[in-house]
Amino acid sequence: MDYIQPSFFMNKTVIGINRVYEFFPVDYVIIHHGCLGQEIIDGGLTLIVSKNDCCYPDKPNIYNGWYYQYNHVDKPAITLDLDLSYLDKDDSLVTGGSTAIDAMSFAYFLGAKNIILCGIDGGSINGKINFTGYYDYSKPGSFDHQVRHANRTRKIINEFADVLCYRGITVVSINPFTDLTLEGNRYETVEVKI
Repeated sequence: MDYIQPSFFMNKTVIGINRVYEFFPVDYVIIHHGCLGQEIIDGGLTLIVSKNDCCYPDKPNIYNGWYYQYNHVDKPAITLDLDLSYLDKDDSLVTGGSTAIDAMSFAYFLGAKNIILCGIDGGSINGKINFTGYYDYSKPGSFDHQVRHANRTRKIINEFADVLCYRGITVVSINPFTDLTLEGNRYETVEVKI
């Protein structure tokens, strides 16, 4: 995302995941961990949030102000299983492994015919997993955590994209460079034992 200008998102319906709203203009912010919820509402943004924190099924996400909640299968957030029975319910979204799954399910719910994934590339560019300022790597093990997350979710995101494509939705991931030589930047698939 360091290589995409915020103006790219003008005149598009943009669903931001977690803290992306701090860096790019969004129409909706979707989270399945509730810790950011009140901050998003207080910032005047439209929050889409799981009824229960995905890691803690018994912990409801409750805030002061206006927001939308969705149901989902009661599984840990790190699950790599998709429960597609939630795809066509009026009050539910598919979840699993990454908030990107929730966002893709929400785009489908809104009636999107095209879904453009930005920053979901399953690797590093110039040795960075996330764009500048998005994630604090000062904690020991945090880089490896992000690498594991990228590896763990790459497969399920592709699987869900295939499901949506079968339903007539075009799902693509944007490459911010003009050719596959990456204009001198280095892309690497990152691997850490999961």
